[in-house]
Amino acid sequence: MIWFRMAAQAGYGPAHNMLGRCYYFGWGCAQNYQQAIAHYTLAAELNDDWGRYNLAIMIMRGIGQAPDLPSACALFQAGTQAGHAKSMNVLARFYEEGWVVSKDRKKAIMLYQQSAQKGDYRGQYNYAVWLAEQGHIEEAVTWWRQAVTQATLDVLHAIQDVTQHLKHNSIESLRNIVDEKINSNKNTIKLR
Repeated sequence: MIWFRMAAQAGYGPAHNMLGRCYYFGWGCAQNYQQAIAHYTLAAELNDDWGRYNLAIMIMRGIGQAPDLPSACALFQAGTQAGHAKSMNVLARFYEEGWVVSKDRKKAIMLYQQSAQKGDYRGQYNYAVWLAEQGHIEEAVTWWRQAVTQATLDVLHAIQDVTQHLKHNSIESLRNIVDEKINSNKNTIKLR
């Protein structure tokens, strides 16, 4: 935190983001959502994509403050315009569900695709789901395979759920990869 503070005092946006992370999770300090919000806000003001994204997540979920979907949406839009893959994925959900913005499935899919192409595993998962719904199973499996490399357990379980009834030659090998990754995560957790 000393180094993050020094860099933040010099006006370095990513350092404010990291201080926000420290306060959000209580890493090296007491957990303090107000301090996290303050540092994420400073990071966002300095055009740091991750600070803007983390602030938007807190605002969207109402962590440390009342939820404010319009403000969160504006932050995700700014992140999307800056090319931030995770912001694209969440903004796609706003369009898919019609939160704050007019429901626009076509725009949502375009944003999921852009997020996937930029390497966000949640974007890859969401884009693959849409492809599978359109009957493009082989292409969907390609995106799910890419997602698996970085996916968290919730996304791995979501892949399991969504593929359990799909019929295609490559689905079984995907399921095996997902099962292996889930089991390796369980074993890692047990070792700690």
